[in-house]
Amino acid sequence: MGMARRFLNLVVESNRDGLYSLRRVPANRLLYPSRRAAEAATAKSEEEVKAYKEHEGRRHPGLHFMERFGQFPSPMINFQASPTYEHSSRNLELATLLGDDENKILTVDNSGHTLLFDTVSYSVVKFPSLKSNKGRGAISLPVDRAAPQEPDGLYVMSPTADPLTSNCCFEVLNYGSRGFHERAPSWLPLPPLPSASYTHANLVSCTLVGSTIFVSSTAPECGTHAFNTLTVNGTMLATGRCRFMAELNDSDDDDDYTVDSHVIPTDFAVFTGLHMVRRNGKDGQEQIQMIKHKSIFYTFNSYNIEWVI
Repeated sequence: MGMARRFLNLVVESNRDGLYSLRRVPANRLLYPSRRAAEAATAKSEEEVKAYKEHEGRRHPGLHFMERFGQFPSPMINFQASPTYEHSSRNLELATLLGDDENKILTVDNSGHTLLFDTVSYSVVKFPSLKSNKGRGAISLPVDRAAPQEPDGLYVMSPTADPLTSNCCFEVLNYGSRGFHERAPSWLPLPPLPSASYTHANLVSCTLVGSTIFVSSTAPECGTHAFNTLTVNGTMLATGRCRFMAELNDSDDDDDYTVDSHVIPTDFAVFTGLHMVRRNGKDGQEQIQMIKHKSIFYTFNSYNIEWVI
């Protein structure tokens, strides 16, 4: 992004009443005051982990040396998915930033209803509904245009394949780059993804390179495809042998594995602050160095974290 993030946006669901809420964690909660402090803390942590392994004879200390997140910040807003008909499920399918603005958060429920929350003005804007809902865990990619005459877009796709609804599995939300007064937001259906024709071809990875979206699925018949967002309706071109996400390799070789005694009887999430630094390599080429800062864990008790945006 063009500027450093100030907040970590969490959309969580209450285990008590199913109510969703937006919680904002200051980014500095995960950062040390300087790069030198971060490197010193990392070195100390590595020494502690090494000593723990040698003393306890265990492979990994689990969460012993990690700070607990504690209580969530107070909610900025509470909301629920729209009711459809009696006894139907009500849940969110997507929560994402609208473009490069960390203060504008778009949510979509399982009826396709779309709302925008502005955390600066504390306002709610109703957006047009999706042509068709995209299922639980819908994938989204915002595309910010360089040219002011071109509208920014939010591309949304279904992660699971269903030939019966393949014509509605891929849509883009076009909106004005300088606000919504200059252009009314609207959803535009796009050509179906090649994976939509195969019931077993779920999407496993998706990334944006410049103005091109690359998608990869589990079906070898589909491979990886590139979608050009600069054309009117987009073009989907096969690219056959690359993958953007490595598959997990289950191994039966567990002879040297010792289970840590610190068992956590619930799901948990780990938040890690990272600082990306540009530097010149030995060959003169610019490189990116990743500086690790704080790691904090949160156990899912009263709330489940549904989206981190």
